[in-house]
Amino acid sequence: MSFAEPTILYSAMSKAPAHVASALGRTLGRALGGAMVLAALFLWVPADAGDGITFIFTSDPQFCGPALDRVRSCRMWGRNDEYVDWQIAGINQVPGYRWPQNWRMQFGVDGEFDAPLGVVLGGDLTESAGGFKGRTGGGSQWRMFVSRYEHGRNQAVRYPVYVGLGNHDLEIEPRDRSLPRSLYRDRMWDYVEARHAGDHAPVPVSDFDPRSRSYSWNWGGVHLVQLHRFPGDTRHGLPSGLPWLKENLARHASDGRPVVFFQHYGFESGNSIGYSRRSRSKWTPTEMNRFAETIRGYNVIGMFHGHDHWTQMRYTWGGYDIFSPGAAHFGQFAIVHVDGDTMDVVYAEVRNEDGDVRFLPESGFSKKIHSPSRIVREDSGRESALKGQ
Repeated sequence: MSFAEPTILYSAMSKAPAHVASALGRTLGRALGGAMVLAALFLWVPADAGDGITFIFTSDPQFCGPALDRVRSCRMWGRNDEYVDWQIAGINQVPGYRWPQNWRMQFGVDGEFDAPLGVVLGGDLTESAGGFKGRTGGGSQWRMFVSRYEHGRNQAVRYPVYVGLGNHDLEIEPRDRSLPRSLYRDRMWDYVEARHAGDHAPVPVSDFDPRSRSYSWNWGGVHLVQLHRFPGDTRHGLPSGLPWLKENLARHASDGRPVVFFQHYGFESGNSIGYSRRSRSKWTPTEMNRFAETIRGYNVIGMFHGHDHWTQMRYTWGGYDIFSPGAAHFGQFAIVHVDGDTMDVVYAEVRNEDGDVRFLPESGFSKKIHSPSRIVREDSGRESALKGQ
């Protein structure tokens, strides 16, 4: 499957409307007597996909497993664990598709999708803390997740996966809440550490905070940060990651490089924002403001989140672009490309068990960005990302 690929001319004059650029070009071309001047007006053309980095963001596979018929939240959302298999098949076929070029908006990138450098997860990997029920019992949800999202396994995603946890990964079913957290919640945090901490981790990262389990890595001059439920979370037994984040950004992003954040909770929905710390599945405006203060002054080009389960087109919070492509258990994900000039995002959803992908035209987003240096795909970040494959 591929999209039509008409020839598109991009104006070098701040992307002026096509009819304006065309008229101006003809006028100057006649006045100055040369087609070369006309061509000079169209110097900015889409970059080849290979010029930058490409990655995938998704969230909320939220495997139910044996709890599918028993747990209310599994039933009410019409959840089907098989749809995650559809999504995995679709993600693995992404390099066989092309950036759409027949939409009303135009991307700053052209050609076939690159093989993603990785898949970043925005939490709620499982319905209830992996389904663990004791020192040896349960864990069926966690095993379902591992079999699909640890690259290198049969039928699993083919790319390194950067794990983030959500509220469902840290809470268990009400009838089991008398269990000590070491029997369920700590196991999920330990999994994050096992996947990413240290040079010999399956998917190593450049900076891992052993206290909050937040972490960061770099791809080709872009700094990426995983913040789990939300930055500054202290409600599930771990200290705030904001002190670490402040030092991390000063160390890795003070040169003005683009920064991308990933977390579970969103920035505008009442489903994500509450007004009391007693709410176990939301964050408060005060906590949001602390985060905003911590990241002020950095070149933040985008934030990605899950939790809400529905597809939300790009919106803004505090001047930042926010993306939430939907839920993995509905076969949804985002494809992101960043080069030295632009950031491009498109949402996708998988239509069937064969992994056929449909791109959502209303989701297409492209913007100019600033980067102090060229964003290159083949760098140490790429090599680091692929260790363990």
